[in-house]
Amino acid sequence: MKRLLITTADERSWRSDLPVLFLGEWCRLPERQKIWQSLDATVLPYHWDDRARMQRDYVYLEGIYESALETISHSLNTAHQISRGLRYWRILIGPWLYVFIHTLYDRWALAKAAAESGEVWKTIVLRFPQNQLILSEFKDIDPDSIEWSHYLIAQAIKFQHQIEYEEVPAELARDGVKNGLTRLKGPAGSHADFGKRIVTHLRKLSEKLGRHKDVLVIDTYLPRAAELRLQLAMGQWPIARQIPKTPKVLPDAGLRGKWRLTDSGTDPFDRFLLEMIPQQLPTIYLEGFGALMRAVQALPWPAKPTAIFTSNLFQFCEVFQAWAADKSAAGAPLVIGQHGGLYGTGNQHPGEDHQVKIADRFLTWGWSDNRPSIFPGLVLTNVGKEKPVGQPAGTLLLVTVPIRLVGYKSLSWPMGPNQAATFLEDQIAFIGALDESARSSLIVRINKKQDQKMRSGYWGSLQAAFPAVQFDDSSKHIEHQLRSCRLFVYACNSTGFLETLSRNIPTVIFWRPELFELRASASPYFARLEAVGIFHRTPESAAAHIGKIWKSVKTWWDNPATQDACQQFCDQYAHMPDRPMALLKQALTFESSGQRQLSS
Repeated sequence: MKRLLITTADERSWRSDLPVLFLGEWCRLPERQKIWQSLDATVLPYHWDDRARMQRDYVYLEGIYESALETISHSLNTAHQISRGLRYWRILIGPWLYVFIHTLYDRWALAKAAAESGEVWKTIVLRFPQNQLILSEFKDIDPDSIEWSHYLIAQAIKFQHQIEYEEVPAELARDGVKNGLTRLKGPAGSHADFGKRIVTHLRKLSEKLGRHKDVLVIDTYLPRAAELRLQLAMGQWPIARQIPKTPKVLPDAGLRGKWRLTDSGTDPFDRFLLEMIPQQLPTIYLEGFGALMRAVQALPWPAKPTAIFTSNLFQFCEVFQAWAADKSAAGAPLVIGQHGGLYGTGNQHPGEDHQVKIADRFLTWGWSDNRPSIFPGLVLTNVGKEKPVGQPAGTLLLVTVPIRLVGYKSLSWPMGPNQAATFLEDQIAFIGALDESARSSLIVRINKKQDQKMRSGYWGSLQAAFPAVQFDDSSKHIEHQLRSCRLFVYACNSTGFLETLSRNIPTVIFWRPELFELRASASPYFARLEAVGIFHRTPESAAAHIGKIWKSVKTWWDNPATQDACQQFCDQYAHMPDRPMALLKQALTFESSGQRQLSS
Protein backbone atom coordinates (compact mmCIF):
# COMPACT_ATOMS: atom_id res chain seq x y z
CA MET A 1 0.00 0.00 0.00
CA LYS A 2 1.37 3.40 -1.00
CA ARG A 3 1.52 6.09 1.67
CA LEU A 4 1.96 9.84 2.01
CA LEU A 5 5.50 10.52 3.24
CA ILE A 6 5.62 12.81 6.28
CA THR A 7 9.09 14.24 6.84
CA THR A 8 8.46 16.67 9.70
CA ALA A 9 6.53 17.36 12.89
CA ASP A 10 5.12 20.46 11.19
CA GLU A 11 1.53 19.35 10.64
CA ARG A 12 1.03 21.75 7.74
CA SER A 13 2.53 18.99 5.59
CA TRP A 14 0.27 16.23 7.00
CA ARG A 15 -2.92 14.63 5.73
CA SER A 16 -5.31 12.78 8.04
CA ASP A 17 -7.38 11.12 5.31
CA LEU A 18 -4.54 9.00 3.89
CA PRO A 19 -2.23 6.24 5.13
CA VAL A 20 1.12 7.82 5.98
CA LEU A 21 4.78 6.90 6.35
CA PHE A 22 6.66 8.90 8.97
CA LEU A 23 10.28 9.49 8.02
CA GLY A 24 11.29 9.18 11.67
CA GLU A 25 10.07 9.31 15.25
CA TRP A 26 11.00 13.01 15.45
CA CYS A 27 7.85 13.67 13.36
CA ARG A 28 5.68 12.45 16.24
CA LEU A 29 5.88 14.98 19.05
CA PRO A 30 4.74 13.59 22.44
CA GLU A 31 2.35 16.48 23.01
CA ARG A 32 0.61 15.65 19.70
CA GLN A 33 0.16 11.98 20.45
CA LYS A 34 -3.62 12.05 20.06
CA ILE A 35 -3.22 13.36 16.52
CA TRP A 36 -0.64 10.92 15.17
CA GLN A 37 -2.07 7.92 16.99
CA SER A 38 -5.29 8.41 15.03
CA LEU A 39 -3.48 7.98 11.69
CA ASP A 40 -2.91 4.83 9.67
CA ALA A 41 0.86 5.14 9.98
CA THR A 42 4.17 3.32 9.85
CA VAL A 43 7.67 4.64 10.59
CA LEU A 44 10.71 4.26 8.34
CA PRO A 45 13.74 2.49 9.90
CA TYR A 46 16.67 4.80 10.63
CA HIS A 47 19.66 4.24 8.34
CA TRP A 48 22.33 4.71 11.05
CA ASP A 49 20.79 2.05 13.27
CA ASP A 50 23.26 -0.02 11.27
CA ARG A 51 26.36 1.15 13.15
CA ALA A 52 28.72 -0.59 10.73
CA ARG A 53 27.17 1.48 7.95
CA MET A 54 27.60 4.62 10.04
CA GLN A 55 31.32 3.87 10.39
CA ARG A 56 31.66 3.34 6.64
CA ASP A 57 29.75 6.57 5.99
CA TYR A 58 32.06 8.38 8.38
CA VAL A 59 35.09 7.46 6.25
CA TYR A 60 33.18 8.40 3.09
CA LEU A 61 32.19 11.79 4.51
CA GLU A 62 35.77 12.56 5.51
CA GLY A 63 36.72 12.28 1.84
CA ILE A 64 33.74 14.42 0.81
CA TYR A 65 34.77 17.04 3.37
CA GLU A 66 38.35 17.31 2.11
CA SER A 67 37.19 17.65 -1.50
CA ALA A 68 34.53 20.23 -0.61
CA LEU A 69 36.96 22.24 1.52
CA GLU A 70 39.36 22.57 -1.39
CA THR A 71 36.55 23.58 -3.77
CA ILE A 72 34.99 26.16 -1.46
CA SER A 73 38.40 27.60 -0.49
CA HIS A 74 39.28 28.27 -4.12
CA SER A 75 35.83 29.76 -4.76
CA LEU A 76 35.93 32.08 -1.73
CA ASN A 77 39.43 33.25 -2.62
CA THR A 78 38.08 34.20 -6.04
CA ALA A 79 34.93 35.83 -4.64
CA HIS A 80 36.90 37.96 -2.16
CA GLN A 81 39.87 38.56 -4.48
CA ILE A 82 42.35 37.18 -1.96
CA SER A 83 44.78 34.27 -1.83
CA ARG A 84 44.47 32.41 1.46
CA GLY A 85 45.86 28.91 1.92
CA LEU A 86 43.84 25.78 2.58
CA ARG A 87 44.74 25.81 6.27
CA TYR A 88 43.31 29.32 6.62
CA TRP A 89 39.95 28.20 5.28
CA ARG A 90 40.08 24.96 7.28
CA ILE A 91 40.41 26.99 10.49
CA LEU A 92 37.72 29.48 9.48
CA ILE A 93 34.99 27.45 7.76
CA GLY A 94 35.98 23.89 8.69
CA PRO A 95 33.76 23.58 11.82
CA TRP A 96 30.63 24.65 9.95
CA LEU A 97 31.51 22.62 6.85
CA TYR A 98 31.96 19.22 8.47
CA VAL A 99 28.82 19.63 10.60
CA PHE A 100 26.82 20.71 7.56
CA ILE A 101 28.11 17.79 5.50
CA HIS A 102 27.21 15.23 8.16
CA THR A 103 23.78 16.76 8.74
CA LEU A 104 23.01 17.08 5.05
CA TYR A 105 24.10 13.51 4.35
CA ASP A 106 21.79 12.24 7.09
CA ARG A 107 18.82 14.00 5.44
CA TRP A 108 19.97 12.79 2.00
CA ALA A 109 20.10 9.19 3.22
CA LEU A 110 16.65 9.50 4.82
CA ALA A 111 15.10 10.74 1.56
CA LYS A 112 16.86 8.00 -0.39
CA ALA A 113 15.69 5.28 2.03
CA ALA A 114 12.10 6.54 1.77
CA ALA A 115 12.25 6.39 -2.03
CA GLU A 116 13.76 2.91 -2.00
CA SER A 117 11.19 1.57 0.49
CA GLY A 118 8.59 1.34 -2.27
CA GLU A 119 5.92 2.59 0.14
CA VAL A 120 5.80 6.28 -0.84
CA TRP A 121 3.02 7.73 -2.99
CA LYS A 122 4.12 11.36 -2.64
CA THR A 123 5.02 13.97 -0.02
CA ILE A 124 4.10 17.56 0.81
CA VAL A 125 6.97 20.05 0.88
CA LEU A 126 6.71 23.37 2.71
CA ARG A 127 8.44 26.20 0.86
CA PHE A 128 9.84 28.69 3.37
CA PRO A 129 11.37 32.10 2.55
CA GLN A 130 14.88 31.18 1.39
CA ASN A 131 16.72 34.12 2.96
CA GLN A 132 15.40 33.21 6.41
CA LEU A 133 17.03 29.80 6.23
CA ILE A 134 20.59 31.11 5.96
CA LEU A 135 22.75 31.39 9.06
CA SER A 136 24.56 34.58 9.90
CA GLU A 137 27.30 32.64 11.71
CA PHE A 138 27.88 29.03 12.70
CA LYS A 139 26.85 29.73 16.31
CA ASP A 140 23.30 30.34 15.07
CA ILE A 141 22.87 26.73 13.99
CA ASP A 142 20.01 24.78 15.55
CA PRO A 143 20.15 21.09 14.66
CA ASP A 144 16.79 20.60 16.42
CA SER A 145 14.92 23.09 14.25
CA ILE A 146 11.89 21.34 12.74
CA GLU A 147 11.78 23.73 9.81
CA TRP A 148 15.48 23.61 8.90
CA SER A 149 15.48 19.81 8.99
CA HIS A 150 12.40 19.70 6.77
CA TYR A 151 14.03 22.12 4.33
CA LEU A 152 17.14 19.94 3.96
CA ILE A 153 15.05 16.79 3.45
CA ALA A 154 12.86 18.59 0.93
CA GLN A 155 15.90 19.74 -1.04
CA ALA A 156 17.24 16.19 -1.09
CA ILE A 157 13.90 14.88 -2.37
CA LYS A 158 13.87 17.48 -5.15
CA PHE A 159 17.45 16.71 -6.16
CA GLN A 160 17.00 12.93 -6.18
CA HIS A 161 13.86 13.02 -8.40
CA GLN A 162 12.55 9.76 -6.93
CA ILE A 163 9.57 10.95 -4.88
CA GLU A 164 6.66 12.97 -6.23
CA TYR A 165 6.09 16.10 -4.17
CA GLU A 166 3.51 18.83 -3.78
CA GLU A 167 5.02 22.19 -2.78
CA VAL A 168 3.07 24.50 -0.47
CA PRO A 169 4.23 28.06 0.37
CA ALA A 170 4.59 28.50 4.13
CA GLU A 171 5.83 31.09 6.58
CA LEU A 172 8.16 30.18 9.40
CA ALA A 173 6.52 29.62 12.74
CA ARG A 174 7.64 33.01 14.03
CA ASP A 175 9.68 36.03 12.95
CA GLY A 176 13.15 35.22 11.75
CA VAL A 177 14.17 31.58 11.77
CA LYS A 178 12.86 29.38 14.52
CA ASN A 179 14.96 28.13 17.43
CA GLY A 180 18.10 30.17 17.02
CA LEU A 181 18.74 30.33 13.29
CA THR A 182 19.49 33.75 11.83
CA ARG A 183 17.67 36.37 13.82
CA LEU A 184 19.30 39.79 13.52
CA LYS A 185 18.77 42.29 16.28
CA GLY A 186 18.99 46.01 16.34
CA PRO A 187 21.98 47.84 17.83
CA ALA A 188 22.63 47.20 21.48
CA GLY A 189 21.39 49.74 23.97
CA SER A 190 23.68 52.10 25.89
CA HIS A 191 22.28 51.31 29.34
CA ALA A 192 25.00 48.96 30.56
CA ASP A 193 25.11 48.97 34.32
CA PHE A 194 27.92 50.63 36.22
CA GLY A 195 29.59 47.34 37.15
CA LYS A 196 29.87 46.21 33.54
CA ARG A 197 31.34 49.55 32.53
CA ILE A 198 33.99 49.22 35.25
CA VAL A 199 34.89 45.68 34.08
CA THR A 200 35.12 46.86 30.48
CA HIS A 201 37.33 49.79 31.49
CA LEU A 202 39.67 47.55 33.50
CA ARG A 203 39.91 45.06 30.65
CA LYS A 204 40.84 47.79 28.18
CA LEU A 205 43.42 49.11 30.63
CA SER A 206 44.96 45.66 31.11
CA GLU A 207 45.07 45.08 27.35
CA LYS A 208 47.23 48.19 27.00
CA LEU A 209 49.76 46.52 29.30
CA GLY A 210 50.03 43.55 26.98
CA ARG A 211 52.91 43.10 24.54
CA HIS A 212 52.94 42.39 20.82
CA LYS A 213 54.63 39.02 21.33
CA ASP A 214 52.51 37.73 24.23
CA VAL A 215 50.88 34.33 24.11
CA LEU A 216 47.18 34.88 23.37
CA VAL A 217 45.31 32.95 26.10
CA ILE A 218 41.53 32.92 25.71
CA ASP A 219 38.61 30.68 26.66
CA THR A 220 40.90 27.79 27.51
CA TYR A 221 38.57 25.65 29.69
CA LEU A 222 40.81 26.53 32.63
CA PRO A 223 39.10 28.18 35.61
CA ARG A 224 39.51 31.95 35.30
CA ALA A 225 42.03 32.23 38.16
CA ALA A 226 44.15 29.46 36.63
CA GLU A 227 44.05 31.19 33.25
CA LEU A 228 45.44 34.36 34.81
CA ARG A 229 48.10 32.40 36.74
CA LEU A 230 49.19 30.74 33.50
CA GLN A 231 49.83 34.12 31.90
CA LEU A 232 51.91 35.18 34.89
CA ALA A 233 53.87 31.93 34.60
CA MET A 234 54.54 32.82 30.95
CA GLY A 235 56.05 36.13 32.10
CA GLN A 236 53.26 38.35 30.77
CA TRP A 237 50.60 40.62 32.23
CA PRO A 238 47.45 38.58 33.02
CA ILE A 239 44.56 39.67 30.79
CA ALA A 240 41.00 38.31 30.92
CA ARG A 241 40.32 38.48 27.20
CA GLN A 242 36.84 39.26 25.97
CA ILE A 243 35.34 36.87 23.42
CA PRO A 244 34.65 38.94 20.28
CA LYS A 245 31.22 39.05 18.69
CA THR A 246 30.85 38.07 15.07
CA PRO A 247 29.28 40.77 12.85
CA LYS A 248 25.72 40.07 11.76
CA VAL A 249 25.12 40.51 8.03
CA LEU A 250 21.97 39.78 6.06
CA PRO A 251 22.00 37.47 3.01
CA ASP A 252 22.28 39.03 -0.43
CA ALA A 253 20.12 37.05 -2.86
CA GLY A 254 21.74 38.70 -5.89
CA LEU A 255 25.27 37.82 -4.76
CA ARG A 256 24.31 34.25 -3.92
CA GLY A 257 22.54 33.85 -7.23
CA LYS A 258 25.84 34.47 -9.01
CA TRP A 259 28.03 32.41 -6.64
CA ARG A 260 28.34 28.81 -7.73
CA LEU A 261 30.70 25.95 -6.92
CA THR A 262 32.21 23.98 -9.78
CA ASP A 263 30.76 20.50 -10.10
CA SER A 264 33.04 18.09 -11.94
CA GLY A 265 32.31 14.85 -10.09
CA THR A 266 29.89 11.98 -10.57
CA ASP A 267 29.04 11.24 -6.92
CA PRO A 268 25.34 12.24 -6.50
CA PHE A 269 25.68 13.39 -2.88
CA ASP A 270 28.83 15.37 -3.68
CA ARG A 271 26.96 17.18 -6.46
CA PHE A 272 24.03 17.81 -4.12
CA LEU A 273 26.38 19.21 -1.48
CA LEU A 274 28.00 21.63 -3.93
CA GLU A 275 24.55 22.82 -4.96
CA MET A 276 23.47 23.33 -1.34
CA ILE A 277 26.55 25.12 0.00
CA PRO A 278 25.79 28.40 -1.86
CA GLN A 279 22.26 28.20 -0.46
CA GLN A 280 23.34 27.56 3.12
CA LEU A 281 26.81 29.03 3.66
CA PRO A 282 26.61 31.42 6.65
CA THR A 283 26.71 35.05 5.58
CA ILE A 284 29.85 35.82 7.58
CA TYR A 285 31.90 33.83 5.05
CA LEU A 286 30.39 35.49 1.97
CA GLU A 287 28.36 38.71 2.35
CA GLY A 288 29.95 39.51 5.73
CA PHE A 289 33.57 38.73 4.94
CA GLY A 290 34.54 42.40 4.70
CA ALA A 291 32.90 43.11 8.07
CA LEU A 292 34.71 40.08 9.49
CA MET A 293 38.09 41.41 8.31
CA ARG A 294 37.36 44.80 9.88
CA ALA A 295 36.44 43.12 13.17
CA VAL A 296 39.71 41.16 13.08
CA GLN A 297 41.75 44.31 12.44
CA ALA A 298 40.09 46.06 15.40
CA LEU A 299 41.04 43.37 17.94
CA PRO A 300 43.32 44.66 20.75
CA TRP A 301 45.32 41.42 20.70
CA PRO A 302 49.04 40.74 20.25
CA ALA A 303 50.27 41.69 16.78
CA LYS A 304 52.90 38.93 16.71
CA PRO A 305 51.84 36.34 19.31
CA THR A 306 54.39 33.67 20.15
CA ALA A 307 51.48 31.20 20.54
CA ILE A 308 47.69 31.10 20.57
CA PHE A 309 45.86 28.95 23.15
CA THR A 310 42.14 28.16 23.33
CA SER A 311 39.95 25.16 24.06
CA ASN A 312 36.62 26.61 22.95
CA LEU A 313 37.00 29.24 20.24
CA PHE A 314 38.13 26.91 17.46
CA GLN A 315 34.45 27.00 16.50
CA PHE A 316 31.44 29.28 16.99
CA CYS A 317 33.62 32.42 16.95
CA GLU A 318 34.56 33.41 13.42
CA VAL A 319 36.38 36.58 14.51
CA PHE A 320 38.80 34.51 16.58
CA GLN A 321 39.04 31.85 13.88
CA ALA A 322 39.91 34.39 11.18
CA TRP A 323 42.44 36.12 13.46
CA ALA A 324 44.03 32.80 14.44
CA ALA A 325 44.13 31.69 10.80
CA ASP A 326 45.97 34.90 9.85
CA LYS A 327 48.44 34.67 12.72
CA SER A 328 49.05 30.98 12.09
CA ALA A 329 49.89 31.76 8.49
CA ALA A 330 52.41 34.32 9.80
CA GLY A 331 54.06 31.68 12.00
CA ALA A 332 52.23 31.79 15.34
CA PRO A 333 51.67 28.24 16.67
CA LEU A 334 48.03 27.40 17.39
CA VAL A 335 47.48 25.33 20.55
CA ILE A 336 44.05 23.79 21.08
CA GLY A 337 43.10 22.18 24.37
CA GLN A 338 40.86 19.11 24.47
CA HIS A 339 37.24 20.13 24.85
CA GLY A 340 35.90 17.47 27.23
CA GLY A 341 35.18 13.77 26.76
CA LEU A 342 35.05 11.23 23.90
CA TYR A 343 38.40 12.58 22.64
CA GLY A 344 40.96 9.80 22.43
CA THR A 345 38.43 7.14 23.47
CA GLY A 346 35.58 7.31 20.94
CA ASN A 347 36.14 5.45 17.69
CA GLN A 348 34.64 8.29 15.62
CA HIS A 349 34.90 11.97 16.48
CA PRO A 350 34.85 14.48 13.60
CA GLY A 351 35.48 17.39 15.96
CA GLU A 352 38.68 15.79 17.22
CA ASP A 353 39.82 15.07 13.67
CA HIS A 354 39.29 18.72 12.69
CA GLN A 355 40.99 20.19 15.75
CA VAL A 356 44.02 17.90 15.54
CA LYS A 357 44.48 18.91 11.89
CA ILE A 358 44.39 22.66 12.49
CA ALA A 359 46.46 22.68 15.69
CA ASP A 360 50.23 22.95 15.87
CA ARG A 361 49.73 21.34 19.28
CA PHE A 362 46.59 19.56 20.40
CA LEU A 363 46.73 19.47 24.20
CA THR A 364 44.95 16.28 25.30
CA TRP A 365 43.86 15.30 28.78
CA GLY A 366 46.73 12.80 28.91
CA TRP A 367 46.53 10.48 25.92
CA SER A 368 48.71 10.43 22.85
CA ASP A 369 48.93 8.76 19.45
CA ASN A 370 51.13 9.00 16.35
CA ARG A 371 49.68 12.25 14.97
CA PRO A 372 52.39 14.94 15.14
CA SER A 373 50.31 17.65 16.83
CA ILE A 374 49.23 15.50 19.81
CA PHE A 375 50.68 16.74 23.11
CA PRO A 376 49.77 14.82 26.31
CA GLY A 377 48.37 17.29 28.80
CA LEU A 378 45.95 17.41 31.70
CA VAL A 379 42.31 17.83 32.68
CA LEU A 380 42.05 21.57 32.12
CA THR A 381 38.73 21.98 33.93
CA ASN A 382 40.11 20.47 37.14
CA VAL A 383 43.09 22.78 37.63
CA GLY A 384 42.86 24.24 41.13
CA LYS A 385 39.87 22.13 42.17
CA GLU A 386 39.82 20.27 45.45
CA LYS A 387 40.29 16.49 45.34
CA PRO A 388 38.55 14.42 46.42
CA VAL A 389 35.18 15.75 47.62
CA GLY A 390 32.01 14.01 48.80
CA GLN A 391 30.37 12.42 51.83
CA PRO A 392 30.81 8.75 52.88
CA ALA A 393 27.10 8.64 53.82
CA GLY A 394 25.95 10.93 51.05
CA THR A 395 23.80 10.65 47.94
CA LEU A 396 23.91 8.51 44.81
CA LEU A 397 24.23 10.96 41.92
CA LEU A 398 23.30 9.73 38.43
CA VAL A 399 24.22 12.14 35.63
CA THR A 400 22.68 11.40 32.25
CA VAL A 401 22.00 13.31 29.05
CA PRO A 402 19.16 13.61 26.51
CA ILE A 403 19.94 12.12 23.11
CA ARG A 404 19.10 14.05 19.95
CA LEU A 405 16.36 12.42 17.82
CA VAL A 406 17.65 13.78 14.51
CA GLY A 407 21.07 13.20 12.98
CA TYR A 408 23.60 16.01 13.42
CA LYS A 409 27.12 14.64 13.07
CA SER A 410 28.11 11.00 13.06
CA LEU A 411 30.29 10.01 16.01
CA SER A 412 30.61 7.21 18.55
CA TRP A 413 27.42 8.21 20.30
CA PRO A 414 23.75 7.15 20.05
CA MET A 415 22.25 8.48 16.82
CA GLY A 416 18.60 8.93 15.85
CA PRO A 417 15.27 8.08 17.47
CA ASN A 418 15.67 4.34 18.02
CA GLN A 419 19.06 4.62 19.67
CA ALA A 420 17.79 7.56 21.73
CA ALA A 421 14.94 5.35 22.93
CA THR A 422 17.36 2.53 23.77
CA PHE A 423 19.54 4.90 25.77
CA LEU A 424 16.51 6.11 27.74
CA GLU A 425 15.47 2.51 28.40
CA ASP A 426 18.91 1.86 29.87
CA GLN A 427 18.55 4.77 32.30
CA ILE A 428 15.15 3.47 33.38
CA ALA A 429 16.51 -0.08 33.69
CA PHE A 430 19.39 1.14 35.86
CA ILE A 431 17.17 3.04 38.28
CA GLY A 432 14.68 0.18 38.39
CA ALA A 433 17.40 -2.36 39.20
CA LEU A 434 18.80 -0.40 42.15
CA ASP A 435 18.03 -1.80 45.55
CA GLU A 436 15.81 0.34 47.75
CA SER A 437 18.60 1.58 50.03
CA ALA A 438 20.52 3.07 47.09
CA ARG A 439 17.46 4.32 45.20
CA SER A 440 16.19 6.17 48.27
CA SER A 441 19.40 8.29 48.13
CA LEU A 442 19.32 8.75 44.35
CA ILE A 443 19.43 12.13 42.61
CA VAL A 444 19.04 12.08 38.81
CA ARG A 445 20.68 15.04 37.11
CA ILE A 446 19.67 15.82 33.53
CA ASN A 447 19.63 19.07 31.62
CA LYS A 448 15.93 19.89 31.48
CA LYS A 449 16.25 22.87 29.13
CA GLN A 450 18.32 20.86 26.67
CA ASP A 451 15.83 18.00 26.85
CA GLN A 452 12.96 20.37 26.05
CA LYS A 453 14.86 21.98 23.17
CA MET A 454 15.74 18.61 21.67
CA ARG A 455 12.19 17.28 22.25
CA SER A 456 13.71 14.05 23.53
CA GLY A 457 11.19 13.65 26.37
CA TYR A 458 13.69 12.21 28.85
CA TRP A 459 12.80 14.49 31.76
CA GLY A 460 9.10 13.64 31.66
CA SER A 461 9.66 9.93 31.00
CA LEU A 462 12.08 9.49 33.88
CA GLN A 463 9.91 11.43 36.31
CA ALA A 464 6.84 9.45 35.29
CA ALA A 465 8.69 6.16 35.78
CA PHE A 466 10.10 7.14 39.19
CA PRO A 467 7.93 9.79 40.86
CA ALA A 468 9.59 9.23 44.24
CA VAL A 469 13.11 9.92 42.96
CA GLN A 470 14.69 13.35 43.32
CA PHE A 471 15.61 15.16 40.08
CA ASP A 472 18.13 17.93 39.39
CA ASP A 473 17.48 20.02 36.25
CA SER A 474 21.17 21.06 35.88
CA SER A 475 20.38 24.74 36.41
CA LYS A 476 23.05 24.92 39.14
CA HIS A 477 26.69 23.96 38.92
CA ILE A 478 27.30 20.29 39.60
CA GLU A 479 29.90 21.03 42.28
CA HIS A 480 27.31 21.42 45.05
CA GLN A 481 25.98 17.93 44.24
CA LEU A 482 29.46 16.38 44.19
CA ARG A 483 30.19 17.74 47.64
CA SER A 484 27.27 15.81 49.13
CA CYS A 485 27.73 12.72 46.97
CA ARG A 486 28.72 9.25 48.14
CA LEU A 487 28.96 7.76 44.63
CA PHE A 488 28.93 9.40 41.22
CA VAL A 489 27.35 7.49 38.32
CA TYR A 490 27.80 8.53 34.69
CA ALA A 491 25.89 6.97 31.79
CA CYS A 492 27.81 8.01 28.67
CA ASN A 493 31.32 8.39 27.29
CA SER A 494 31.63 12.10 27.89
CA THR A 495 33.33 14.67 30.10
CA GLY A 496 31.87 14.09 33.57
CA PHE A 497 33.50 10.84 34.62
CA LEU A 498 36.94 12.02 33.42
CA GLU A 499 36.65 14.97 35.80
CA THR A 500 35.53 12.86 38.77
CA LEU A 501 38.10 10.10 38.24
CA SER A 502 40.80 12.74 37.96
CA ARG A 503 39.70 14.09 41.35
CA ASN A 504 39.56 10.56 42.83
CA ILE A 505 35.81 10.82 43.46
CA PRO A 506 34.17 7.34 43.71
CA THR A 507 32.68 6.76 40.27
CA VAL A 508 30.73 4.09 38.36
CA ILE A 509 30.11 4.36 34.61
CA PHE A 510 27.92 2.30 32.28
CA TRP A 511 26.89 2.31 28.63
CA ARG A 512 26.28 -0.06 25.73
CA PRO A 513 29.56 -0.59 23.85
CA GLU A 514 27.64 -0.89 20.57
CA LEU A 515 26.35 2.70 20.97
CA PHE A 516 29.58 4.20 22.32
CA GLU A 517 32.21 2.40 20.25
CA LEU A 518 35.65 2.58 21.84
CA ARG A 519 38.89 3.23 20.02
CA ALA A 520 41.08 0.12 19.95
CA SER A 521 43.80 1.91 21.91
CA ALA A 522 41.32 2.78 24.69
CA SER A 523 39.78 -0.67 25.15
CA PRO A 524 42.49 -2.09 27.48
CA TYR A 525 42.09 0.84 29.87
CA PHE A 526 38.33 0.40 30.06
CA ALA A 527 38.86 -3.34 30.55
CA ARG A 528 40.88 -2.56 33.68
CA LEU A 529 38.09 -0.29 34.93
CA GLU A 530 35.60 -3.07 34.21
CA ALA A 531 37.63 -5.62 36.18
CA VAL A 532 37.30 -3.56 39.38
CA GLY A 533 33.65 -2.55 38.92
CA ILE A 534 34.06 1.03 37.68
CA PHE A 535 32.94 0.37 34.08
CA HIS A 536 29.85 -1.69 33.19
CA ARG A 537 28.39 -2.70 29.83
CA THR A 538 24.79 -3.00 31.03
CA PRO A 539 22.66 -0.93 33.43
CA GLU A 540 21.78 -4.07 35.39
CA SER A 541 25.45 -4.86 36.03
CA ALA A 542 26.09 -1.32 37.27
CA ALA A 543 23.06 -1.44 39.58
CA ALA A 544 24.04 -4.85 40.97
CA HIS A 545 27.57 -3.64 41.71
CA ILE A 546 26.26 -0.55 43.48
CA GLY A 547 24.02 -2.78 45.59
CA LYS A 548 27.09 -4.72 46.74
CA ILE A 549 29.20 -1.68 47.66
CA TRP A 550 26.57 0.85 48.71
CA LYS A 551 27.09 0.46 52.45
CA SER A 552 30.87 0.63 52.09
CA VAL A 553 31.64 2.64 48.93
CA LYS A 554 34.81 4.07 50.43
CA THR A 555 36.15 0.59 51.24
CA TRP A 556 35.67 -0.49 47.61
CA TRP A 557 37.09 2.73 46.23
CA ASP A 558 40.17 2.73 48.46
CA ASN A 559 40.97 -0.90 47.61
CA PRO A 560 44.47 -1.00 46.03
CA ALA A 561 43.17 -2.82 42.92
CA THR A 562 40.47 -0.18 42.36
CA GLN A 563 42.89 2.67 42.93
CA ASP A 564 45.51 1.11 40.65
CA ALA A 565 43.03 0.69 37.75
CA CYS A 566 41.75 4.22 38.28
CA GLN A 567 45.27 5.66 38.32
CA GLN A 568 46.32 3.80 35.17
CA PHE A 569 43.24 5.14 33.38
CA CYS A 570 43.81 8.69 34.62
CA ASP A 571 47.46 8.65 33.61
CA GLN A 572 46.23 8.10 30.07
CA TYR A 573 42.89 9.96 29.80
CA ALA A 574 42.40 12.18 32.86
CA HIS A 575 45.86 13.26 33.94
CA MET A 576 46.38 15.77 36.73
CA PRO A 577 50.06 16.49 37.48
CA ASP A 578 51.32 17.97 40.72
CA ARG A 579 52.53 21.06 38.85
CA PRO A 580 49.91 21.81 36.19
CA MET A 581 51.28 25.28 35.38
CA ALA A 582 54.69 23.85 34.49
CA LEU A 583 53.09 21.42 32.02
CA LEU A 584 50.92 24.15 30.50
CA LYS A 585 53.90 26.46 30.15
CA GLN A 586 55.78 23.66 28.37
CA ALA A 587 52.83 23.14 26.00
CA LEU A 588 52.86 26.82 25.06
CA THR A 589 56.61 27.14 24.62
CA PHE A 590 58.07 26.75 21.14
CA GLU A 591 61.71 26.92 20.11
CA SER A 592 60.79 29.40 17.43
CA SER A 593 57.59 30.85 16.10
CA GLY A 594 56.12 28.63 13.44
CA GLN A 595 58.00 25.53 14.63
CA ARG A 596 55.59 23.30 12.73
CA GLN A 597 53.35 24.71 10.05
CA LEU A 598 50.64 22.68 8.39
CA SER A 599 50.08 22.78 4.65
CA SER A 600 46.45 21.80 5.06
